[in-house]
Amino acid sequence: MSLPGHFGALRTRELRELLEDEDKINDITRCSDKFQGLQKAAEKMLVSNQIMAKVGLSQKPKFKDAKLLLAMKYKELENIRSIIQAKHEQLAEKYNVHYAQWSLVTKINHAEEECEVSISTSLICISVGCIFFHR
Repeated sequence: MSLPGHFGALRTRELRELLEDEDKINDITRCSDKFQGLQKAAEKMLVSNQIMAKVGLSQKPKFKDAKLLLAMKYKELENIRSIIQAKHEQLAEKYNVHYAQWSLVTKINHAEEECEVSISTSLICISVGCIFFHR
């Protein structure tokens, strides 16, 4: 009667008595192979969880150090980023100054060429005019 497979052989009255006897039900349950298997699995899980908790706690200082190192690296990255941004702005400003200088030199050269052409044309006209005037 201690095994659940024997419940079919019990009469209704015996089953009711069994249902009312909590100690007997607990005894039957504890004797069950399935219950024992589940209990062993639960014990293994508990041991496994304890081991994982110990490992996790032992890793905590390493994680803390890694977290601090990561924070320092992010600060370093931000400093480097600001230096690069400043250099980029300097180069952009320098490029704009050089571009403006190049543009002015180009315009001056173009104006000088136009002036030389204009002077040459004027001198030719004066020379031609003088030739016609002397005749």
